[in-house]
Amino acid sequence: MLTVSQVVEVPAQVPVVVGSGPPNEVIAAVVIVAIVVAGAVLWPIVRAWARRIEGKSGGVDPARVEDLEARVGELEQRQPEIAELAERVDFAERMLTRQMDHAKLGGGPEDPGGPGGPAAAP
Repeated sequence: MLTVSQVVEVPAQVPVVVGSGPPNEVIAAVVIVAIVVAGAVLWPIVRAWARRIEGKSGGVDPARVEDLEARVGELEQRQPEIAELAERVDFAERMLTRQMDHAKLGGGPEDPGGPGGPAAAP
């Protein structure tokens, strides 16, 4: 007849080696990557859920559309005015650049009738 101590053998204890696992930096990196991936995957789902709770499931507000269409119409009417202002700015920049280049070359005033020009000579 067998006794319990004869049937069950107790295994010897396995020695634990300190420092045998992955470094703490690797564990931290894996945890951070897992959090980022989970956030990227779950973000759209959570956002859709929040919209559904608020009752905004993607319906279009007619008043908002009308307001946006009016704004677009105003911007389209102003387009020629904006183009003219851009041309004026370009012209002013060219004139300033020409004056600065003329001054760097040591030339006098660009206006021939201004002070120091040929018209001022006796």
